[in-house]
Amino acid sequence: MIRAVAFASAATALMSPALAQHEGDIALAIDGARIATGVFAAGPAVQPGLRVFASTFGTSVANFANDPGFDCLPGTFAPGSQIRFTIMGQLRRWTGAGLELSPLQIRVGLGPVTPVFSPTTDTPVQGFSLVVASNGQWHRHLQYTLQAPATDGVYSLEMQLSSNQSGLAPSDSFWLVFNQNRSFAEHDAAVQWIITNLAGGGVSPACNRADITDIGDTGAGPDGQLTVDDIIAFVNTFGDGTGCPGAGPCNRADITDIGDTGAGADGELTVDDIIAFVNAFGDGCV
Repeated sequence: MIRAVAFASAATALMSPALAQHEGDIALAIDGARIATGVFAAGPAVQPGLRVFASTFGTSVANFANDPGFDCLPGTFAPGSQIRFTIMGQLRRWTGAGLELSPLQIRVGLGPVTPVFSPTTDTPVQGFSLVVASNGQWHRHLQYTLQAPATDGVYSLEMQLSSNQSGLAPSDSFWLVFNQNRSFAEHDAAVQWIITNLAGGGVSPACNRADITDIGDTGAGPDGQLTVDDIIAFVNTFGDGTGCPGAGPCNRADITDIGDTGAGADGELTVDDIIAFVNAFGDGCV
């Protein structure tokens, strides 16, 4: 009976949040005297190393997105210092097998600040700078608008952050991957391709215990994203029940003990694992 509940609960309760959790703020930290991008982890802390971030145009206004934002823990940067973004080259469009140069532009703005446009040639364009708050935090949501004719597709914008804080080096390049009316699967395929081919290869850090697989469930393990693939993997392995009961973790759906006391996987698959997965998936990766 519990396994029947698992299929109904996990599939029904999680399909909509899967899309919502696809985006989140870019966590900033200082790692080795360099600005680093990453994800927020327990502690709270920032786990650096993630350099590819997904967003979607048109969720509130056509051709517009203001996610992902940028955020960091208080005290990260020198109060009053300034952080600037640079667009590292021309907008790219996902072909299904890689990226190609796109003639379209993205407008990057923030309220009354004079906006910056992605270049029409493959050369860097420096953006505007924004001040760090008095508590050392830099929390900003830039505004991205895909310019006419705003053709459907998945688009990649390579960026970098720099600071006028003494001794602080610019970040490595990172990529924003925008979805304009294409499928979730196509969007994820582009994200994974950029991770593998442009952002150092391999997979991204796991974000929480609901992140149990990578896109496509290739066997590479957690990838720092919560997608429908994690839901499918959880439902399938919970239904399989391989190795349960046992003295330790039986399979990857076994993410907690009875009562979720914090002791971790206990070799049993129960409703507590379902609840823990649903709650962790709902928390997202930020």
